[in-house]
Amino acid sequence: MGRLFTICYLPLCALLIGVFVYFGHEVISSKLRINFAFGGFTMIMILMPVLDATILESNKQKALACVLFLMLLLGVLDGISQGALFGEVAKMPPKFTHAVVGGTASSGLLMCLLRITTKAALPNTEEGLRTSAAVYFACGAVLCFSCLIAHAFILPRLAVVRFYEEKADAGNLLTPGRILEGKH
Repeated sequence: MGRLFTICYLPLCALLIGVFVYFGHEVISSKLRINFAFGGFTMIMILMPVLDATILESNKQKALACVLFLMLLLGVLDGISQGALFGEVAKMPPKFTHAVVGGTASSGLLMCLLRITTKAALPNTEEGLRTSAAVYFACGAVLCFSCLIAHAFILPRLAVVRFYEEKADAGNLLTPGRILEGKH
């Protein structure tokens, strides 16, 4: 089962990271790509328990197909946003890149610990598993939505972010877009 998730997720994610790293800065703004992905992640986290409650009971094959489709969408969203996220932080000193990498790793660890906690807190029954999964996805949706709010409304107001964006806009900073355009 885990291989199916990987096959659905990784190829499109890797392809889209490559496409958007090369063409993305010309097509869609990085802020829009990141916000769109956070919104999509939130919606998928909300859809998973709904899918379980509506389709899983009636048709397990259809449920698996739906879950694999959502995994594919997660790969697409990650591919759209990953390069944009690192492109945004590339305008800043290396310590900010370290913060993004550390935050990405920490979020993975947090979600693993959340799943362990939700499974351990409820009985090892079918109903307990369903409830723990619903709590896990609800917490995931809240965290993804919080990231969307932080990226869309809080980060743009920070003085340090404004400083480096203004510096990049003035052409005084080497950015991935300027490297690809040959302006370095």
